[in-house]
Amino acid sequence: MREPLSMYQRRFGDRRMPLPLIKTYIRALLTGLDYLHKQCRTVHTGKFIFDLSSPRDTEPRRRLDLKLENIMVSFEDPTVLADFLESQLEKPMAFKIDSTGRPVYQSRSDFGPLKSLRSIPQLVDFGLATRHEEDDDWGVWPIQPDHYREPEVILGIGWQMPADIWNLGVLVRPVVL
Repeated sequence: MREPLSMYQRRFGDRRMPLPLIKTYIRALLTGLDYLHKQCRTVHTGKFIFDLSSPRDTEPRRRLDLKLENIMVSFEDPTVLADFLESQLEKPMAFKIDSTGRPVYQSRSDFGPLKSLRSIPQLVDFGLATRHEEDDDWGVWPIQPDHYREPEVILGIGWQMPADIWNLGVLVRPVVL
């Protein structure tokens, strides 16, 4: 994968992706969510987290897990990776040797300028995902940050897979506007 959508959108003037590209990506993400919901019976956003390292943390942390950082964009052209590998032969990336004698390379996420707009967005990071085995399975615990919360969650009536669609709408709004 090339990079997260949050980095990818920076490649466009004023961080504005072209509207036809946004529409294509929304369609692809909705198709992915449809598969995730119908075939895998999984909600991408569903769990809450306690920070066990903090003795004061008694409240779950509600996170919007369907976010730009959890949507990766594929390489638009096979030559992008080949060019990157070629550049590593000419100027290898920095590294250090760890305590076991193995090299640890510095992370690099810039694969150069876009060659085309043929990238495909894909959902990643299912660490907070929740399975709903039956159609009548409902999550009743609070999810999502307060200011992004879906109405069903605010009202405390439970939530299901459409919570991901709400989150996608919350995510897309600033990208489009």
